[in-house]
Amino acid sequence: MIVGSSNLITPQAMLPAIVPAFVYLALWYVLAGLIHGLIGIETRSRSFAVIDKMLELGTAAKGSL
Repeated sequence: MIVGSSNLITPQAMLPAIVPAFVYLALWYVLAGLIHGLIGIETRSRSFAVIDKMLELGTAAKGSL
């Protein structure tokens, strides 16, 4: 459906429209990666209790207790 077919019953992908569709999907992956890089927190080797405590204290952005 991203490729641009308006026929919902039997959509047919046109070859020239496939590349822009993949670029569109790739841009969403890049956007998700940027958001995760900016506001994501490191959770490696931390228990749920420690992560919860970090979020309660507001120290998740600093990465330490």
